Amino acid sequence: MRLIAALGDEESVPLLLDLLHGRTTALRIPLLDAIGRIGGPVARLALREVAGGPAGEDRFVYRALAACAEPEDLPLFRAARKHPDGHVRMVCVDALGAMARPEDRVRIAAASADRAPAVAACARKWLTP
Repeated sequence: MRLIAALGDEESVPLLLDLLHGRTTALRIPLLDAIGRIGGPVARLALREVAGGPAGEDRFVYRALAACAEPEDLPLFRAARKHPDGHVRMVCVDALGAMARPEDRVRIAAASADRAPAVAACARKWLTP
């Protein structure tokens, strides 16, 4: 999977997406990672569609989407700041910080008080000049 991702061939994304269906989590995680590393419009659309899917996979879905995120993905990251999984919240704060939109500074500042130390630290990283 890493080799496919390293090649960055967007034409392989539909094949990787087909492989996601009916697979175990152990196989889905590297597939999601490869899809995120390749990126592109098809990958981002598919990742947005699987967000909120099987329990425990959201952290990998959001991480993959963050790897290839574009501004049109920001609403999903903004909404997921309230996700019950602290890792998902951290990835979302990191994605918002990386996009550096002024309207997200308030959201990032609020995350600096998150109950999960990793989320709060991630938010402070983006608030430090």
